[in-house]
Amino acid sequence: MSITDVTFLFVFLPLALCTYVLKPALQKYLLLILSLFFYACGSPQYFFLFMVAIGINIIFGVFIEKFRERNLGKIFLITGCVLNIAVLFYYKYYNFTVLNLNRALHTSFEAKQLLIPLGISFFVFKAISYLVDIYTQKIDVRKNPVYAALYLSFFGQIASGPICRYGKFYEVYEGNRDKREILAEIANGGYRFTIGFIKKVLIAKCPGTCYNGSCCIRSFRCDKINIMAGILMLFFTVILRFFWLFGYGNRYWRNVWNSLFGKF
Repeated sequence: MSITDVTFLFVFLPLALCTYVLKPALQKYLLLILSLFFYACGSPQYFFLFMVAIGINIIFGVFIEKFRERNLGKIFLITGCVLNIAVLFYYKYYNFTVLNLNRALHTSFEAKQLLIPLGISFFVFKAISYLVDIYTQKIDVRKNPVYAALYLSFFGQIASGPICRYGKFYEVYEGNRDKREILAEIANGGYRFTIGFIKKVLIAKCPGTCYNGSCCIRSFRCDKINIMAGILMLFFTVILRFFWLFGYGNRYWRNVWNSLFGKF
C-alpha cells in the first residue's frame, strides 16, 4: 500500500481521519495500529524487523535517559546510533559498496539480493534524532511506549518523510481552541494533500509514462532518437521532476498531517 493507492485514499485515510474525534490517548493507540498495518501492507517481509527496530530504539531511549548523567548514557547513545546506521548501510548501501570494491580492488565479494525495507532511511534518521534528543535532554521519555512507537512508525511519514523531530511531532497548542479553528486546519491539510496528489499523480504521471515508456520516441517510428524526440524527452523529464517534487512538498509537508490529525 502506498499513499497514492485507491485503497489508501478511500479506505485507509478516511478510517484514520475518524480517529480525530476520539480522545487523544485512544487516538494514539489506533493510529499506531493503523501505522503498523500500513507498514505490514507495504513491506510485509520486513515487518518483524521493523517491530524489532522500534522496540530496540525504545529500550535504548530508556537506558539513555536513565544513565545520561554518566558515561554509560553516552555509550548507549553511540551504540544505538551505530546499530541504526548499520541496518541502513546493510540494506541500502551494502551492494553498492561491494560492487565498487570489486571494481576498484579486483576483489570477488558477493553481492546479496536484498529488498530495501519501506522507509528505512526516514526511520533510521528519526530514530537517531530521538536518541540524541533524549541524551541532550530536549525531550523526556514517556512511560507509555506508545508515544515513541507512534513517532517512529507513523504512516504519514514512514514511507516518504519528512523527518520530524519528536518534540515537534508531539507539539501541543497552547490555550483552548474553538472548533472553527480546528476545522479550518483540517480543511487546510486536506487542501494541501489534494493539490499535492493532483500534481504528483494526475499531472506528473502523464509525462512520466511518456518518459519511462519512450512514448514520444515510438510516435516517430524510428530506431534512433532524433532532435525533436530528444527535445520532447527533455521536456517530459523537466515536467515530471517539477510536478513530482512540488507534489511531494504539498503531500508530505509536516503541517499537512498535523492539520489532518491535530498535533499529538
